[in-house]
Amino acid sequence: MSEKERRQLAAIMFADMVGYTALMQEDEGKARSHMEIHRGLVASAVQGHGGEILQYYGDGTLSISGSAVEAVQAAIERAEHHVVRGPADERQPQLLVVLGVDGDHELAPVVVARH
Repeated sequence: MSEKERRQLAAIMFADMVGYTALMQEDEGKARSHMEIHRGLVASAVQGHGGEILQYYGDGTLSISGSAVEAVQAAIERAEHHVVRGPADERQPQLLVVLGVDGDHELAPVVVARH
């Protein structure tokens, strides 16, 4: 291994909002508001468990953690926040949030929350 190469054990989590595209076609403003709330909840959960957001893909979020346990705990924390209030404290439309964690070549059970 050269000096520039670095190896690291990591757990990867991907969070996605199912139905986001359909909501975007119905009401772009609501969809964007919903996505911002979702991103905030994911970022809080990931960072609160020692992880890092790597990149956003539309309504999806790719994050990394040094521990599969911490990544799963972050996914569970995000899933527990399944009811979200909108900017005017109005209930947001129901969307599924799907979270998958992959660490050491084993995929953790996907956590699904109604959002």
